[in-house]
Amino acid sequence: MYNVGQIVYIYKRSSESLFPCVVCEEVIKKSLQGEEIAYRVLLPDDEGTIVDLSKINADIFETVESFNEFYIKSAKDKSAKAIDNCQKIQQQKFHKFSLQRETNEIKKVEEDTNKESTPFLIDEGDTKLRIDMSKLKELGL
Repeated sequence: MYNVGQIVYIYKRSSESLFPCVVCEEVIKKSLQGEEIAYRVLLPDDEGTIVDLSKINADIFETVESFNEFYIKSAKDKSAKAIDNCQKIQQQKFHKFSLQRETNEIKKVEEDTNKESTPFLIDEGDTKLRIDMSKLKELGL
């Protein structure tokens, strides 16, 4: 799965930190139960600490690009969940105000529609032209 010398990226959700580690050992254990492969990584601390990768409570990524995709998707999911929760609360607590806003929006649309059906008058002295804008829309103009 990993190669010795490969850099992997560890993301700790608890501290929201991302840091690189180097795979420094591949341990293959063969027994009657089968074969197990474990990896040990070198941490980027001053002491040169080596730990079992399986003991690290974090997400592991092989590239920073794969981490970036994960992080963006996670942020979008959190955002969608927050918006959904907000809309539920709005519906429960402020339903009356939402209805009032919707009524005002309907009135505005009706006013705009009435404006469009009002004839448009062009007066050029001897020539007068009355245009019904709603008819132009019907004709696709």
